[in-house]
Parts: sequence; structure tokens; C-alpha cells
Amino acid sequence: MALEIKTPGDDITRGIGQLAEAQAYGYNQVALVTTSIQHEVTHGLKRVINWRAVASLILSRVVYAVNWYNVASVFVLIALDFRENVAGLGVLTGSLYMGLGLFQVPGGIMAAKYGPRRTGIYGTLIASSAALLTAFTTQFYQITVLRFIVGLGMAMVFAPGVTLIAKYFRNHAEGLSVGLFNAAFYVGGAFGLFGWAILAEIVGWRPSIVTSGILGILTGILMIFMVPKDNIREDFPIKLSDLRRILLNRWLLVLTLELFGITSGVTLVTTFMVFYLEDSLKITAALAGIVGGLSMFLAILASPIFGRIYDRTKNARRLLFLSGLGLSLGN
Repeated sequence: MALEIKTPGDDITRGIGQLAEAQAYGYNQVALVTTSIQHEVTHGLKRVINWRAVASLILSRVVYAVNWYNVASVFVLIALDFRENVAGLGVLTGSLYMGLGLFQVPGGIMAAKYGPRRTGIYGTLIASSAALLTAFTTQFYQITVLRFIVGLGMAMVFAPGVTLIAKYFRNHAEGLSVGLFNAAFYVGGAFGLFGWAILAEIVGWRPSIVTSGILGILTGILMIFMVPKDNIREDFPIKLSDLRRILLNRWLLVLTLELFGITSGVTLVTTFMVFYLEDSLKITAALAGIVGGLSMFLAILASPIFGRIYDRTKNARRLLFLSGLGLSLGN
């Protein structure tokens, strides 16, 4: 049986949505309990933060983002090796996002059936191993295939990571926990765009990619020891009718369009900026990395702040609208 307890200030609509999701995952009975006495419900149920789990998830998220952006930051050197231009960077970026897009839903199903911890670990190891192998390629198409596999692995990490960080953080602070998780991504993005551009100038692009791949594998191993094992339901059913109903939900489709626009804007700025500055304007790798990472530095501060605002207001629509508006004006 799935049980949702909502106290004053909680989003009742969100609770109903969570129960509907529980029914789609096979729970036969669901119940929503509301109370006007917040202290009596939360007292004794206060969750203590599992710092070991949270720290390992945050660290893995940082390295995850490094492996996301490092190829873009060193592409000016890759282009010299393989005689490519900006179109080649577009191909690699498209390959990464193809893997991400195609395996998001299968990754979510795996997380529900086999547990978010196991799925997240598998995804981290797959993405990091593919990133590591990128350093040993001899043909450009090999990098393209490996970037697709990196995206495949990363698709198995995000949803489980959000689930786990919210689970092992304190209760009634889900927005803050996810905000910190996203801030870790932008920390890694800044390292990937700025730090890896400099590292590649010093040691070469191949050793720099090896470094990030090994770090990713190490964070996957760390998660094995730091994140508690999942409690898995052995009788988890997967019904195509339920999946169809969820995927065709009107609000999910609207949210998809919103996130598509946001992601497109962020990708154009962060992925192509460093290469453009180095290749066209002949700016040094360090300065190009700083300029490309500026949006990351600001997002590091904004993510936990907006997460905390969500915890207090529970108005996700307004936050998404303001975020999209700000991004559109910035671009």
C-alpha cells in the first residue's frame, strides 16, 4: 500500500500525482492523509541526513558533468587530430543527446524495477568507461559511437540520482536537495569547460579524457560502498498501458517542451562557446574556458536557492516559467 501524508504547506496536487504514479508502478491500494497539525506528524519521522550517501552522490554528479562537457572544451585539439570543424562538434553533441534521449525512459523503468542505486551505479560505470575509451580512438566515428554510449549511461543516472538525493537528504527539503544535486552538475560543468581546457593544453586532450574517465569509474565504485542498498519489490509489474498513460500525460508533454527549449539554449551556449572562442577569435584556452563556464558559475549559486524557494512555495510552474524567460532573455 502506498501512503502519502501531507501537512500544512505541502502541495496536495503533487501528492495526488505521486499516488497516481504509485498505482502505475503496481500498488493496488493508495491513500492520501492530510492533517492540520504539522508537529505531531513530523515528530518522530524526521529523517537524518545520510551524509555518506549524499556526499558520494554529489561527487559522482560533479564528475558526471565533467564527462559531459570535457569533449566540447578540448574539441579544438580533437579537431586538429581528426581534421574536423564545428560540424564535427555538432555530430558529437548530437550523438551524446541521442543516447540521453533514447534511454531516459528505459533508465527510469530500470530504476523502478531494479532500484535507483543499482541503476545509477551501472549508468555511471558505463558512461565513465565509454569516456575513458574515447582517449584511445583512432577514427572520428569511434568517438561518435562512444559519445552515444556516454549518453546512454548518463540517461541511467539522472532520475535515480534525484530519487536517491531526495531520499537520503532531510524530509521537507526535496527542492533543496535536488538544487544541490544540480549545483554539483554545474560545478562539474565549470571544471569540464574551464579546468579540462587548461589540462588538455598542458598534457594533451587524450590524457585529460583518461583522467575524467578514471574519476568517473572511481565515483561509481564509491557509490557501491557509500549508498545503502535498495529495497526492491520482486513483483514489480510493467504495463504498457500504464506507461502509455504516463508518457502521454498532457502536463508531461508541456513540461517536455519547456525543458527542450531550456536545454537547447544551454547547450548552444555551453557546448559551442569554448570552441568558437578558441577557433574563430583565437582566444587562449584558459580565457575561453572562463567565458564558457560563466553560466555554470552563476547556476551553482542559483540552483540551491531556487530549490529552497520551491520547498517554500511548491509552485513549480511559476519557477519553470521564470527560468525559461530568464534563459530566453539571456540568449
